[in-house]
Amino acid sequence: MNTRSVFVWFSRISASLFLLLACVPQSACADSLTIPPVRSFPFDVSRGDSTLDVEIQIREYRNYYFALQFDYAGRDDEYRVEKLVGGGSTYPDGKYEKPGIIAPIRLKIVRMDGDSSGGSKVIYEDIVESQGHYVHGFTEIKFNGHYRRMLVGIALKPGLYRVHMNAIRDSTEFVGTP
Repeated sequence: MNTRSVFVWFSRISASLFLLLACVPQSACADSLTIPPVRSFPFDVSRGDSTLDVEIQIREYRNYYFALQFDYAGRDDEYRVEKLVGGGSTYPDGKYEKPGIIAPIRLKIVRMDGDSSGGSKVIYEDIVESQGHYVHGFTEIKFNGHYRRMLVGIALKPGLYRVHMNAIRDSTEFVGTP
């Protein structure tokens, strides 16, 4: 399955990207500042049968952000995607002013080496009603960019994790949105 992200460009498909973003610790010195790479995996939020099951190795204890990314190409596509994804402004109670099309996603994070016997341990499991966006980014190509929807931010200790994610229902409005 082809996909594209901010760093690698492939052909366009009707899928969003599931992202694992690493937060840079505020205590990092400018001389030794290293920014961990963004890991992206193809995930089609428009199809209710979409699933993602990946293992990730965490090497540093810090906050990691799990998010959906929706790319656009050109101004017209940007406006179309923004209507689907919704706005970024929220009310004091945390609800989005313009939530866009809500896409329920089941997310489960399991630590594979989680207990002393070597068994697995569920770190996070919930159905997230993804809506609105928290990031609007641009690419080096004029009028191309992306919106990101936060699923969860969570502190993870070093170890091996399995991330399982699936769309709860069809969100056909997102068909054609990479």
